Amino acid sequence: MYLEIEMFNRLFNIDTIKLTFFYFPLMYFCLLVFVPYIFIYKYWRTRLIGVLAGILMFCSDLSFIPGLLGIFPQDYPWTAFFTPTIWAIFTLNGNLPALFIMFLCIFYLKKYYEDSNFSYLIMFALLGFSAFEFKSTMGPHIMGAGFLTGIVSIVFMKDRKKGMLLCTASVLAVLVMAMDIIVFRGGTGNYIFRIDLLNLFYSSLKKMGFSDILWFFAIVIFPFYILITFGTRVLIFYFLKDVFKKNYFDVVIIFLIIFIVSGFFIAETMFLGDPSMTFNNFIWFAVQSLMGAWFLLSLLLTRLKAFRKKHYVFLVIFFLLSVPSTVQFIKLRFDNNYYTVGPNAVEIVKYLEKTPPKSVVLHPPNLDGPSFSSNLTGRPSVINFLQSYVIQLIGQKEANNRLEDVKLFFNTHEVIDRSFILKKYKVDYVYAPSLYAYSLDKESMLLQVVKNNEYVLYDAFQVLR
Repeated sequence: MYLEIEMFNRLFNIDTIKLTFFYFPLMYFCLLVFVPYIFIYKYWRTRLIGVLAGILMFCSDLSFIPGLLGIFPQDYPWTAFFTPTIWAIFTLNGNLPALFIMFLCIFYLKKYYEDSNFSYLIMFALLGFSAFEFKSTMGPHIMGAGFLTGIVSIVFMKDRKKGMLLCTASVLAVLVMAMDIIVFRGGTGNYIFRIDLLNLFYSSLKKMGFSDILWFFAIVIFPFYILITFGTRVLIFYFLKDVFKKNYFDVVIIFLIIFIVSGFFIAETMFLGDPSMTFNNFIWFAVQSLMGAWFLLSLLLTRLKAFRKKHYVFLVIFFLLSVPSTVQFIKLRFDNNYYTVGPNAVEIVKYLEKTPPKSVVLHPPNLDGPSFSSNLTGRPSVINFLQSYVIQLIGQKEANNRLEDVKLFFNTHEVIDRSFILKKYKVDYVYAPSLYAYSLDKESMLLQVVKNNEYVLYDAFQVLR
């Protein structure tokens, strides 16, 4: 996602801020709405369900029910307590472009089974790899579902040739993805893999304050968790009974069923992440599954061909139950609270912008605002908290050690060997509120380069020289 933004900047000299926060999100939003709309209109000639399919991409679960009951903290996103599908849509994340590529994969899969044209299968595999490059979980998810769809095609649809070719293309695409991760991306870093049954379910319970719960009550609550997480998408389980009764197999429906069930199962039973963290990166499989569930529900709604008044009433109620969590999320996202960066802070930022890109900066813990180095100038901080993935990269233990060292460095009440901390983290620059100047000016390894009414900045010139 970032590389294509950089490409457009080079080709057309459009400001990267406008590309990143306006033009590209607008393009992705349009594609996310129009691709499912065009798909449904092309095959079922219903504009109403096509429009609904596009709108549903921005809808969410039933988390507003416990939210309105006051179970969640005030002014906290309701959807964050379960599987937040809309978070990645309204945030700069590769999941957004990967989603509409998923729809294109479904389109080419259907075309392949309709026309038996091998080039459509090649496009399916290439688009799957493209989705992987945008979001690393999306590509394997699509190809895995494609492989199982091929198996179903062989066993139930009696189409051995197409099924075998689909399985082969899916396996080859996954192998290429694996090579890309191992050879070009250097593996998965500090992440570990383990079996972790119902980890997202228990994580949601902990967020709501139910940290210790007996297995009996967990079994009773789990169906309600499924209901809230799927929201109105739970209707797919009702509509699917008619599909199987008629023994009717549509490759798109089969693919989406596998895509939805497998992704949710993977996220609930497996863990991928830093061993010291509770965040499970496999949650993206659940996010993708739930987005696919919106599309499957739209496809199943097309079977209500003869719309009557009761159907329109149903669609209105269905839509009204799908949007409250999204409305609350957007309201929080676009409130009027901002971090204030005044002229004194800007002076520090402008100086840091001229330093070498890999300069390491030490500053007090930024618990209530942005880091001038990491957030505003792209320079590494010893530790930064705002919009930071530091714990995912170095682990909770190392993050705690760094925090203690930073607190110790800026402790003005004790005699401290600050040079040891500077050398330990190979610090190049130090900034702090100006009240620390009295203590830091006494350190021989620090050279004051900027001082104003609010902040002071030092060059740790003797540490590395």
